[in-house]
Amino acid sequence: MDVVHGGLNLLELVELGLRPGDILDFSVNTNPAPVPDELRRVIAAADVTTYPDSESLALREAAAGAYGVSREYVLAGNGSSELIWLICLAFLREGDTVAVRQPTFGEYERAARIHRAEVAKYAGALPSEPANLTFICNPNNPTGEYTDFQGLPEGIVVLDEAYADFVPGRPTAIGPNMPDNLIVLRSLTKFSALAGLRLGLAFAQPPLIDALRRVKPPWNVNAAAQAAGEYALRHPELLPDLETLAAAREELVAGLRRLGLAPLPTACNFFLVPVEGAARTRRKLLERGCLVRDCASFGLPDHVRIAVRTPEDNRHLLAAFEASL
Repeated sequence: MDVVHGGLNLLELVELGLRPGDILDFSVNTNPAPVPDELRRVIAAADVTTYPDSESLALREAAAGAYGVSREYVLAGNGSSELIWLICLAFLREGDTVAVRQPTFGEYERAARIHRAEVAKYAGALPSEPANLTFICNPNNPTGEYTDFQGLPEGIVVLDEAYADFVPGRPTAIGPNMPDNLIVLRSLTKFSALAGLRLGLAFAQPPLIDALRRVKPPWNVNAAAQAAGEYALRHPELLPDLETLAAAREELVAGLRRLGLAPLPTACNFFLVPVEGAARTRRKLLERGCLVRDCASFGLPDHVRIAVRTPEDNRHLLAAFEASL
């Protein structure tokens, strides 16, 4: 199965006579703050003439310190997407059942089906039937809904906390006493706005991490990503300014409501907006220099997803919407 993701489609831009620099991208859920100069210097100083550390030791030490565990609880990956695939490779056998919440990030189902598993889709917080593996995105993509789980289903549970740093209090299930069947995923590229470097982390009890390490390809995290991730984890000031982001979100939501739209509630930095035809709305906005996420691939053909950017950028989006309605 094909999975659609956010981000610019360069071929589409060429067809429209647009350049990437012409577009404000509201389709990816990253921190809108600019990358600090010191972090840019760290990336530039990375030694790309030799192979990177295949075990990402310094990065894992920084991650362990940030989340109060030992490095044996941590595995680094080439984005959370690689970790999702490694989890399926390590733990699934043909015919196993994988529970996937709906609607949600499409890579869970894709990886499960390629590994010949049966996919059981469910609505609500937790599945009602047992599964060998359960994927839960929390906060959920694309809805922005956050759930405070009080228990976990049987089998291995993957709790994808890619957007948890955008939720007030920055909740997490990571800790030295986390359940033996739990794997928590974290995406460093969301809060540090480094999507092009591809960097994710898996946290679990050491036996699960060891199983993932055995199927991990060598040198899966490049030197620049390791250096950037280590720096970001050791500098919590790089985390999103949630008060500023919340104020920008509320201003954007209010502006959309004034235009007659009805954005849905959210717990983090992105939200859904019902529209009359997501593909058509996306195209009209793109022609006016703003890219939003068509949610048809989530099973929501009449919704777009919008990630909050700076107040100035958000005003450009409001103007684009007004001209498109």
